[in-house]
Formats: sequence, structure tokens, C-alpha cells
Amino acid sequence: MKLKILLVSSNPHRNLSLNEECRTIEQSIQITTHRNSIEVIPKLATRIEDYHPIPINALKNLFKTTKGDNIRLVFLDACYSKIQGEAIASEIDYVIGMNTSILETTATTFARAFYNSFSTGRTIKEAFEQAKVMVEIKHPNELNTPELLIRDEALEDIGLGDMVNIEKRNSNNNTTTQTHHGSGDNVGGDKHEHHHKAPHIIPKVLTKQTGLANDIDFVGRKDELQKVDELLNQNSMLLLLNGIGGIGKSTLASYYLNQHKDDFDYYGFVQVKEDIKLSFASAFSTSLDLKSEKIDDLFAEVMNKLQNLEGKKLLIIDDVKEMENQVILQLKQKKILTCRYKD
Repeated sequence: MKLKILLVSSNPHRNLSLNEECRTIEQSIQITTHRNSIEVIPKLATRIEDYHPIPINALKNLFKTTKGDNIRLVFLDACYSKIQGEAIASEIDYVIGMNTSILETTATTFARAFYNSFSTGRTIKEAFEQAKVMVEIKHPNELNTPELLIRDEALEDIGLGDMVNIEKRNSNNNTTTQTHHGSGDNVGGDKHEHHHKAPHIIPKVLTKQTGLANDIDFVGRKDELQKVDELLNQNSMLLLLNGIGGIGKSTLASYYLNQHKDDFDYYGFVQVKEDIKLSFASAFSTSLDLKSEKIDDLFAEVMNKLQNLEGKKLLIIDDVKEMENQVILQLKQKKILTCRYKD
């Protein structure tokens, strides 16, 4: 059974890039480990004759008739759609709407981040908050535009795992190989051979490069270091160090890691080169014992293994050029990202 995501859109004035937004949403889902559990169905209506305004009461009655279809979420990313959303929320558990106008770029950023986060296994509420973080980073003036409306009778926060039966991946299925026929020991006198490979032990230092600064590299910035520590200790999973090139963002992040590495069970430093997927695959290839061959599969394997790694973790992700790979922001561990202002 797959979760179906129906993307319905209308562009009567042909002034929106809806095809691009649809592709962006599909791509954000395809890079996650649960992509095979989701089916995206795009229905793009771009002609004037396809556009039919529906009165709010009729919209409410429409969704009242669909209760047997198990619709759990309605996402409205059009301007001023909270009004329609409030009507729908009387019948559907979760509705996302916009309380004012919203730029197309902001709507796309929010939608892409939401669907990516939800597809990694987070609940609707968690995915909504993660998507708002991306809006705060890229379009801070529109941070409070999206709203999550929850039906009064909704009992609990739900996620992908509550909607479909996802078979959990066994991260250790490459560690032991057994040749076994029948059941029990030596059935019928047959000899069974068990070939054991020592399980891979993930080291504390996760990456080849640590990027650690020494005391000589770090002078006169103790207040900034203390501020970083305070922010990360406020239950924050993401800290963004943003500024012009050459002001010492990487040094600050590295020095914090150097001073606090003993506070974590695992830590790592990833310097982003041309491609973030390639950078992650290269950085974690040895520590995570990567087995995939294609770059997209390697990146997905890194994300899956980091997500399932138990313990307290800190990642420094240095020189991030774009925030397009939302999946790195969904990792359930503390992260410091450094990036520079664009010229």
C-alpha cells in the first residue's frame, strides 16, 4: 500500500511555474529513503475552462463526502487560503493554509521542505516546523504566513509510518552471511556452514576531515564561542553561521567542535565542494561502510545510517552554497551550517 499525494493546481492567468513546483516536490520526495512508499499524482489544470471557483460552504461539504477516502492532510499553498482551510479543517484532521499573500518562491521553498521532511518519516507537525525553518532561512519576512490547522477531533500527530506499512531497513544486513538449508541444527545430517564477518563498528570520528582549529587560529572570539554553545544547548538542532567570506565562520565552528567533541558520542566535519551529495558520500564512505554505487544511492545511504545512529551527535557542514537538499536539515542531531552571503 502506498500513500498517495495528489497535486492539484490551477493557473488560469498562466503566470505561475506550477510544473516546476510539481517537479521540485517530486524530487524532494525521491531523495528520501521512503520514496517507494509514496505515489505522487500531479493534476495540473492550466486552462481558463479548468478553473472553477468553489464557494466555501460547498468546499466544506465536498470534503465531508470524502471521509471514507481516508484523506488525512490538505495542503493549500495559494494566497489567502487559510479561509478555505478553516472550512476544510472541520472535516479533515490536518490542513495547511496561507493567512495572507505569499511569493511563489516562498511557497515552493515551504512545500519542498515540508514534503521532504514528511517523506523522511517525520510527523505532519514536525514536517511543518521544519519547513518553517527553511522559510525563516530563505524568506524570513514570510515566516508566519503558513499556518497548520488541526481538527478538534484529531487525536494525535501522524506521520508516514502511521499511513503506510514501511518495512524498516536493516542497516547490518551486510555484516553476516549464512548458508542454511532446512530448520534446526544439522537437519538430515547435512553440514551447515556459517560464514561470519565481523560487524562494522562506527567510529566516534565520522569523517575523514575534522577541520579542527587550534588555539593559535582562534583569538579574541570567546564571546561568539559562548553564544554558539548557548544556542546549541537550547534544544536547537540547527545553528546557521551566515556572513561574507573570510570572517572566520568555519574557524568558529571548527573550534567549537574541537572544544566540545568529548561531549558527543559521534562528530564529523563535512566541507561542501561542488556537489553536496558527493561531499557527504566522500566524507562518510569509510566510517559508515558505504556499499552503494550510484551517487544518489550513496547519499541516501549516508542519510539513513546517520538517522539511525544512536547517541549524541554533532555535525559541522561547512560552506553550504544552497539549501536545496532539505534532507540534511531533517537529521535528528545537532548541526552547525556555515554559508556565505551571495554577492
